[in-house]
Amino acid sequence: MTCQVDNQGYITIIETNNGVFESEILDTLTNKLLKRYWIELDD
Repeated sequence: MTCQVDNQGYITIIETNNGVFESEILDTLTNKLLKRYWIELDD
């Protein structure tokens, strides 16, 4: 899951729901920096 680094609302939701930060990447289509998270899904 990704979100823009300046979207604090979405970052808070992801991290509150146990999202695990992996890295920051550059979206080459928009030239915006994104945060990349992993989330665990239930079966």
